[in-house]
Amino acid sequence: MPASLVAAPRRTGPGPATGPPLTRFVGRDTEVAALVTAVRRTRLLSLVGPGGSGKTRLAHAVHDRLNEEARRPTWWVSLAPLDRPALLVAAVADVLGVAEVPGRSRPDMVVAHLREHPGLLVLDNCEHLVAACAGLAADLLRACPGLRVLTTSREPLAVTGETTWWVEGLSVPADLPAPNAADLAGSQAVQLFADRARLARRDFTVTDDNAADVARLCRRLDGMPLVLELAAARLRVLPLPRIVALLDDAVSLLATTNRDVPARQATLRATLDWSYDLLPGPERELFARLSVFRGGFTVDGAAAVAGQDATDTLELLARLVDKSLVQARTDAAEERYRLLEVVRQYAAERLGDQRRAVAARHAAYLLDVARQAERGLSGAD
Repeated sequence: MPASLVAAPRRTGPGPATGPPLTRFVGRDTEVAALVTAVRRTRLLSLVGPGGSGKTRLAHAVHDRLNEEARRPTWWVSLAPLDRPALLVAAVADVLGVAEVPGRSRPDMVVAHLREHPGLLVLDNCEHLVAACAGLAADLLRACPGLRVLTTSREPLAVTGETTWWVEGLSVPADLPAPNAADLAGSQAVQLFADRARLARRDFTVTDDNAADVARLCRRLDGMPLVLELAAARLRVLPLPRIVALLDDAVSLLATTNRDVPARQATLRATLDWSYDLLPGPERELFARLSVFRGGFTVDGAAAVAGQDATDTLELLARLVDKSLVQARTDAAEERYRLLEVVRQYAAERLGDQRRAVAARHAAYLLDVARQAERGLSGAD
C-alpha cells in the first residue's frame, strides 16, 4: 500500500458529509453543464479559486446533477472540519461507509471499495491539506481505474493528470452612467444579490431607482458570491445606499449573523484569514505589499514595491496566483496581475508599520514609469 495511505486514527467531531445547500443556486447553469462533461472526460478535476468564489456551490451542483443521473455512485467529503492530514483517510472511509475491521488496513479497504464501486469522489476544501489530498488522490486514481475525483481548493493539487478549472466571480453589470433595472437583468451577480437580499428584506427588488447602487456594489465586489451574500445580509440593518458608501471598508462591513454558517465564512475577514494563515512568511509579506496597487501591475512593479529582484518576486507572485490571492491576466502582450478589491483591502490591513516605506517605493516606481513615458511621448514610439 502506498505510504500516503497509511492507516489514520478515526476522526472525531462533525461528520465529513455535508447536506444539500439551503439557498437557491443562481447562475452558472452553462458552467455546470460544461463541468459535468469535464468530469466524464478527466479523472481528476479541481475547481480552484479564491475564498468566496463559489467553488463548493458549483461542486454541489455538479455532484447533484451526476447523482440524479444515477449512472455511478457519488460521494461528498467535506474536509474543512479536519485539522490535520492524518484524519483524511478516515474521513473518506466514513463517507464510503467503510468501517474499521480488526486485522485489515482501512486504506486498503477504501481502495477495495472504490475498485468494486467506481464512481465520483468529491473532496471539498482541500487547501489546508493540499499535500495530503494530492497524495491520496494520486494513489486512489492509480489503484482504482474507474474512479473519478472532483476537488475544490484555493490552489491546485499539482499532480499528474489534474485538470484545473479556475472559478471566478459571477458576471457583473456593465459600467453605465445611469443604468436601469433592465440593464442589470443579464448579470449573474445581480441575480444572486437580489435573491439573497430578499432573504434579508422580503420586499427587496431591483428597480430603476436602485439599479445604479446595485450595479456599483456588484462591480466593487467583483461578483464574488460569498461577498455578495454577506452584503445582502447587511440589508437587515442598513439601507442599500449606506452599504455602497461603506464598501471602502468592506472587510469590516461584511458579515452574517446566521448561526449555521461555518466560522470561516461568517465574515469576509474570516474567509480571508483562512487563506492568509496558510501562507509562508515571504508570501505574506509580498501579498501585503501588493495592496498599494489599486489597479493592475506588472512583475517589475511588484518587485519595486517588494524591494526584491524580479526573479525572486516572480516566484512568490506565481505562488500567490496558484493560491488564488492574486489574479493573473495572460491574454495581453504583457502579463498583468491584480488583487480583487476586497482582497486588496484585507492585504492593506496586513501592511502594518510597513505602510509608509511601501508607499514610498510605490511612488518612486510610478515616478520612474512616468519619466520613461515622458521620453517616449516625443519620439517615434
